[in-house]
Amino acid sequence: MSHHYVVEQASIEQVVRSDRSARLDLRLLPVLPGEALAALLRARLLAEGHRPTPDGGLERLRPDGVRLVFRPEDGVLDMSIDGDAAVWTGRRRILLGHPAEEPRQAALTAADEAADTRCVAAAEARRNAETHERLQAALQEERPALDRLLHRVTADALERRAAQLGMVTEVVRDDTADTLTVRVRVA
Repeated sequence: MSHHYVVEQASIEQVVRSDRSARLDLRLLPVLPGEALAALLRARLLAEGHRPTPDGGLERLRPDGVRLVFRPEDGVLDMSIDGDAAVWTGRRRILLGHPAEEPRQAALTAADEAADTRCVAAAEARRNAETHERLQAALQEERPALDRLLHRVTADALERRAAQLGMVTEVVRDDTADTLTVRVRVA
């Protein structure tokens, strides 16, 4: 008696993409016209080492892979993590049987493919959850620096506005305490 041997080996590599991002409104006080505030913000960011992007933003890449892109003209900060992860789903099956069992084998193959799809979907969900947590952690770490940046830009804007109102006689600025005192003699 002879047996029909069918050996099937398959492995699938599915790339799971995670492109999660968050957008923050910087909410600068409208002390000066929007273009002037954007120019002050751009100057501060360049002084802090942010690099220009082709679309007009200014970016910095954190060591943890979070990308910060400031868009001074829009008054926003985009935080993102771009990432791919390969998910390997594989199976190795040795089926012993007769060609008459092919419908059963086809059903097993369909079940394996459905399992692979579920595996990839679960990997995508895990990846998105991890990415969301990383963005939240990065935002918490960046918040003090963002607050300092916005205070300094606002102080720069207030100094310029004071100069427009009259002759500035004294400026006392304490960036550590985020205070600014400007004395103006109005004619």
